Amino acid sequence: MNRRRLFPPLFLFLILNLINEVHASGEGEPVDLTHLPDQVANALGISVFAAGILCFIVMTFAFMLPAMIWGKKGSMASLFIGVGVLGFGIAVAWLPFWFLLIIVLIIALMFGQQARDMITGG
Repeated sequence: MNRRRLFPPLFLFLILNLINEVHASGEGEPVDLTHLPDQVANALGISVFAAGILCFIVMTFAFMLPAMIWGKKGSMASLFIGVGVLGFGIAVAWLPFWFLLIIVLIIALMFGQQARDMITGG
């Protein structure tokens, strides 16, 4: 039997079975994503900053994995998804704003040579 055909349904089945069922009730506090790193930090015994980075990495992996699997290598879709998830991480206060500035600077440096070659024609 072809193992490649067996892996995706098995993986999906395992992921869906590992998700806990959550039922909403009128009691309790509403869900607040800004406090997720605090809860992760308390559960793992790490700093809140490291927990925020961990939450961001998990979120980035979850959104970029399909783009990396089904997209071309070096796809611009992965870049846009990564910057979008980075913006989300900053918006919910998981990461400080300077992360975005550093990542945008690195991306600009990566594509600076290609932009210069396009403009100058060489």
